[in-house]
Amino acid sequence: MGFELSEEARAVEVALFLSDEPRSEEELSEITGLSPDSVRLALEELSVHYLHHGLELRRGPKGFALYSREGFCEVASRAMREGVKRVSLGRAALEVLAIIAYRQPITKGEIEEIRGVRCDKALDKLLSLGLVRAAGRRKSLGAPMLYRTTDRFLELLGISSLEELPSEEELSSEGLLSEGSDDP
Repeated sequence: MGFELSEEARAVEVALFLSDEPRSEEELSEITGLSPDSVRLALEELSVHYLHHGLELRRGPKGFALYSREGFCEVASRAMREGVKRVSLGRAALEVLAIIAYRQPITKGEIEEIRGVRCDKALDKLLSLGLVRAAGRRKSLGAPMLYRTTDRFLELLGISSLEELPSEEELSSEGLLSEGSDDP
């Protein structure tokens, strides 16, 4: 099975392979020296090429990147264990992140009202990891800071937009969302 990639597609492939973050079509054009139309055609060619490989080309919020194909996540995980900084979150940080993802933009006070406990440490951790960001201030008494998720959050989940998150109804039906939990 000898499907030969064009030289343009191979150039874009190398740029994506060596990038540590997704690249837009414009960035790929600058890196490779190809015209935007040539980059677009190369991306289409790569997308077809990777249909039969362990990798796939995906478009995310910041551009294109190569990802391991579903079904090879365990292999990718084992391959990356050494030398890769993992994002590890405790339960409180995960809860705060989920609340922000589903209710953004949201204030710290609103998060604490939903959880029933303070969230300073969890919010600080999420900010330091670049998973959430300050997103202005609410126009109300005290002008509290608003928070929302970042593109890094989407990239770590392997999705391109918040619309790809499961709905709250789906989470409830799967037993993953429990209301009225006494456990902070």
